[in-house]
Amino acid sequence: RVSSLLDNQNDYKPPRKLLLLNGNIFWGNTGNRVSSLLHAYAFARDNQMEIGITKHSWAMDLLQSIGIEDEFFPSREYDHEMWKDILHSEFGLQIMKNHTYMVQTYEEVHHMSAHDAYYYQTSPEDLKRL
Repeated sequence: RVSSLLDNQNDYKPPRKLLLLNGNIFWGNTGNRVSSLLHAYAFARDNQMEIGITKHSWAMDLLQSIGIEDEFFPSREYDHEMWKDILHSEFGLQIMKNHTYMVQTYEEVHHMSAHDAYYYQTSPEDLKRL
């Protein structure tokens, strides 16, 4: 039946893909690091991915070095769970604690270094779709 096939289309969920920004090797100065993070966002957008970071990654170090933590925790009363929620709600970033969670939650996990993110460019075809 055609109607049942159409009904099932509403149940379709695309595979969950994760772009994991891990590794603790910086690329360049602060400006280059910010560019790397913005290019990682572009890569994730172009490939329909969510972005995850590890606690000791170049991306987390960047956010801490430019004072994002100070903005949300001016009294220095740091709360890890609150920080995790802020990174997700304000920046769309997931903090990945362990490999098991990633494997159970995402069908694909792609890793990206600061260097690779810095040199990423959206293709002309993807720019036309925006």
